[in-house]
Amino acid sequence: MEERKTTGHGTGREAPGTLLVEALAALAVLGFVAVAAGGMGAAALRGARLADDHAAARRAAVSVLARAAAVSWARVPAVLGGTPDDTALVVSSSERPDHELLAGLARRPSGAVVRVRALGLAPGGLPERFRRAVAIRLSVRVTWQGRDGREHRVSLVETRF
Repeated sequence: MEERKTTGHGTGREAPGTLLVEALAALAVLGFVAVAAGGMGAAALRGARLADDHAAARRAAVSVLARAAAVSWARVPAVLGGTPDDTALVVSSSERPDHELLAGLARRPSGAVVRVRALGLAPGGLPERFRRAVAIRLSVRVTWQGRDGREHRVSLVETRF
């Protein structure tokens, strides 16, 4: 009987160095999977931060609307620094951060600007002086520069009759 020589490890069917090539291929695949998982984790973290910023911006806008609701709607023009003869008024945290509707707002995105706009409305929804308006539309917009370099915003609008 003839004896068979083995080359390498195992059954004798592998060529020299096959096991090393298989191990290197497995390490390459493992490294690729680790990099992909790390990228997905980083993307998930960015998404979570953006969601936190949006939630904070929404809370700030809701807070402003709640403060405005506590004011008599007849006084809204005066609170925003206008007169009953005005049609639209705007106040911004970048210009008047100490305004009573904007001061001490709860947490909001870093560098966010809160803008409040009041508009007097006539029947049919056309703009009208506050003195003769049948409704007031109050809109709050929170705008900030996101960590991704893009501008983000949250807007809430409320109309009171």
